[in-house]
Amino acid sequence: MASAAPLSIIPVFESGVYQFHNTSSGPKAVSNLKVRVDSENGGAFWFDVTDCRVEITARIFDAESKARGCLVEFDHAITNETLNEIVWDHEMSGQPSKVVLERLAQRGLTVFSESLRKGITTRTLFMKYLLMARPDALISIHSKNGWSEHGNHYVLGKSVIPADEQISLVDDRESFLARQKPDLTEWDKLKPLITKQPMWEFATALAFAGPLIAKLKIPQSSLGGFVFYGGSGKGKSYANMCGQAVFGAEPITFSATRTALEDVALMHNDRTLFLDELHQAGSMGRSESSGSAQIGQVIYDLANGTGKLRRVDAKKLEEPKHWRLLWMGTGEISSADYIRPALGESKEGQRIRAADIPADHPRVHNDLGVVDGRIVCGKIQDLAPKCGGAAGRVFLHWLAKQSKAQLKKMRKDFDELYTEYFEPLAETGTQTRLAERAALVAYAGSLAQDLDLMEFDKTFLASPIAVLDAWRETVGNQATNDVQRCAQAIIAWVDLNRGDKLIPIRPVNISVETADDGTRTIETAYAAPPGCNYRNFIGFTEDDDVYITPTMFKSLCANFGGSPSICRVFNKESILLKNNGSGSNQFQLKEVKETVRNLTTADKIVLTTLDRIVWRKNSKLYAIDLNQLEAYAYPQKPIGDTTNV
Repeated sequence: MASAAPLSIIPVFESGVYQFHNTSSGPKAVSNLKVRVDSENGGAFWFDVTDCRVEITARIFDAESKARGCLVEFDHAITNETLNEIVWDHEMSGQPSKVVLERLAQRGLTVFSESLRKGITTRTLFMKYLLMARPDALISIHSKNGWSEHGNHYVLGKSVIPADEQISLVDDRESFLARQKPDLTEWDKLKPLITKQPMWEFATALAFAGPLIAKLKIPQSSLGGFVFYGGSGKGKSYANMCGQAVFGAEPITFSATRTALEDVALMHNDRTLFLDELHQAGSMGRSESSGSAQIGQVIYDLANGTGKLRRVDAKKLEEPKHWRLLWMGTGEISSADYIRPALGESKEGQRIRAADIPADHPRVHNDLGVVDGRIVCGKIQDLAPKCGGAAGRVFLHWLAKQSKAQLKKMRKDFDELYTEYFEPLAETGTQTRLAERAALVAYAGSLAQDLDLMEFDKTFLASPIAVLDAWRETVGNQATNDVQRCAQAIIAWVDLNRGDKLIPIRPVNISVETADDGTRTIETAYAAPPGCNYRNFIGFTEDDDVYITPTMFKSLCANFGGSPSICRVFNKESILLKNNGSGSNQFQLKEVKETVRNLTTADKIVLTTLDRIVWRKNSKLYAIDLNQLEAYAYPQKPIGDTTNV
């Protein structure tokens, strides 16, 4: 081994008789990492470990997995470009060092392999150096979008806000962020255009609401989305553009599997996810692979914040993905109509998690006219992609600086806003979750307005209340709970089948011989008009009452909690006149095509043929008062007044 003159420098690493020295004399100087081996006679030998400058500039801490590592900084020997690479401690302890060395070599850092003693080479000492080095800098590294564990930093793609000694391993493209440089001047041009439509104001404030979920400790049960549906030309896609411009998000459609949308949701953690074109989820149908079934499950997944549980192998389950987000979707039909072929009538929980809002409702849509609408929409289409998420980054910088005391006050302000303006609009306990979500959008709008990031045509309260009222006037007004939804379904079923399978009956006076002397009296029988569909008989109607067979009634109630719970409410509301087995009247299919004898309790009845009889004593039919049913299904509700908000 060739000896070298000792260098008067302090070793950066020492392990027994081995000392690591960095011979750098200044930035960009030709330098390398050397190892000094002390000999028994007091001499020393020097070996090159690398042919370029190498330093461990910081220790790394993974905020999510709690793993440790180091940041290796080096100058490329040919290009002189300063590069860096993260090497994790678990990479060196859990697998051969060859994998790490190959990765460094691919970046341009070659570590020489010089045998110093049996079992000890320059490479083994280099790997120990990576483990032992303790520079002053400690950098936290993040591999998941959203707020860090302690809430001090927000990860948005490759950016960390604030960026002091923080590194993100998340890619902008994977986070669905456009590669446009943030430009606040372009956002200032877009702001006044957003005020042209309440739906656009709402979508924009909804985007600012995403990062508030964790800071205000909004419960998972209140999270979910809004679906604006209707024909083209109502501004739905432009609402998405306005919302996406806040953080510079790229357009996303529903054209993905349930598993893929889990990854999309994870990348939008602590943000708002904007989805376009509901119908692209797939064709409507009953099968599990249909778009109807996929969307039905996605609605629950997005709101619940947990992905599907999967098995890695026979002994181990994969850890499910978790996220916190709000979302907004658009489509030509409502989510309830879309999922109906696969899942039947939507439950109240589904309707709350995905609130269907008609995009042409006058509370959320202003008619701008053909000319003005084209001009405004054209400007939005041009400006929205140019903003680069500048407004959202300003909002995040401000939010990250808020102390615990300030956040506590913000939570109090939010509670007061919800209690005063939104809680009174909730008709049931379940609806309070949707009301709280709308209140969060309003509060986000107020904060954005205070930071000069939003403008409003009226106030920050107007569009969230308008959206909630539009929902109440349509979906909410038709169903405050599943029993009310069942009442609506029965009414629609009666209207659809009346006169066909649901046969109308009428009282008919008949002359009956009641004595041997030929005395005749007038009796009343119940008959149906000719031509009715007796083969598929499911009940009959008489004036304002409807009589439904047990099988059919149970089928109508199946999607709304079952007939026992429905009957309890119907009895309480005086809707159900006669229940199953309560001594009303009965039909028998084989008898409905012929005159039924013993129609009354009189003896020796002589009955003339009266069309076809479908009603006889001792029945098991459900008798319902249609007037009471309609009053319960479609009650008159006060709508929120947005005049002064």
